[in-house]
Amino acid sequence: MSFQTSGRLSRVVAALLLVFVTALFLVPVLFMVAGSFKAGDQVLTQAGSLRALWPETLSLQNYRDVLARVPFLRY
Repeated sequence: MSFQTSGRLSRVVAALLLVFVTALFLVPVLFMVAGSFKAGDQVLTQAGSLRALWPETLSLQNYRDVLARVPFLRY
């Protein structure tokens, strides 16, 4: 293997490693965002499956509850 091929291979391995680490950090964030649009009883019942990424019915009730309890607009 020449030096040029070795350098190219190391860049490919580094890029794949960065993609893996990025996915490792972003998947929990995706689950949290998807869970925020679900009703309270659906959040934990689908937690172990890939169906958890897409809610059956979209609901903004969680956001309404937070905005009613915490005075965000005051700040």
